[in-house]
Amino acid sequence: MRKLTALATAFAFVGITFAQPAPPGSYQGHYPIVGGKHYKAWWCSQNWEQCKQMKLADLSAKKECLEKSQSYEAYRECEFMRKHGHRLR
Repeated sequence: MRKLTALATAFAFVGITFAQPAPPGSYQGHYPIVGGKHYKAWWCSQNWEQCKQMKLADLSAKKECLEKSQSYEAYRECEFMRKHGHRLR
């Protein structure tokens, strides 16, 4: 029963998504900020080149935090600012 409900919800979501054209200037085709990991995995399967570039940029930023941090606390702060800094400004 749970699988059937999830499947029906997924079909409804996909139907709504494809039935409505994206407004000009929307973020269609960009990596989703919100959504569960299943949605993000689905998005990546549909937009592999963009997903790959986003993931490579994320890895580069993580590597930069690791290299410049002198302690674990500094690393955690760097990661927090990298992930949430744009919201704090």
